[in-house]
Amino acid sequence: MIYRVQLFRGLKDPYIIGHQLTKAEKIEGTWKYTIILTFASFLLYSISAYLGIGSDILSKQIYQLTSADFEATKLLFAIGQVLAGVLGTILFIFFPALVFWLFSDTYYMKLVNIQLIITTIILLEKAISIPFQYYLGLDPMSLPYSLGVIAQYFTDYRYIILVLAQITFFQIWVIVLQYTYVKAVMDRSKSVVLAIVISTNVCIWLVLALFSYIDFEKLL
Repeated sequence: MIYRVQLFRGLKDPYIIGHQLTKAEKIEGTWKYTIILTFASFLLYSISAYLGIGSDILSKQIYQLTSADFEATKLLFAIGQVLAGVLGTILFIFFPALVFWLFSDTYYMKLVNIQLIITTIILLEKAISIPFQYYLGLDPMSLPYSLGVIAQYFTDYRYIILVLAQITFFQIWVIVLQYTYVKAVMDRSKSVVLAIVISTNVCIWLVLALFSYIDFEKLL
């Protein structure tokens, strides 16, 4: 059986696509859609950087640098944002798939194709966050669909808030779909699959929160 990558149907019909992936003897379109998603990531992070989202940490530099140096710093920071976003997207496609593969005996590229579907959700979340951050001036900890908003009422510890801010409606969707797909292709019990999926995502949240927690302003 030949499986052809279907990103949006994969979001809508996970049981059907999961069955197709399980039975697939040949997969077509993996690298094509990897490139498409990477380019989509590049566009989204370029738009975000162009709008100045996340560049508020440079504000104190405006009084310490000449106009030309400040603009050069802003440009380098924007380039760094785009590169980090694109690299993060590529890692999100291949790294969780590698973790799942270590606990299974299935074909690695089947797991990569699962991550292609999941990455579509991540990019959708990024696209939706841009208007909230640009027009409403919300930071990642205050997006209305994350637990970061609630966390700010219970603690002042920034790292905990940043970790909980990673838990959004979209991330819950990610876990549900990953569990559905990985369970379909992995010969493990439901509890083991769920533990692997949740542990992998929690590790990702902790790392992303750590990068957000680092005071890059002091490094500039």
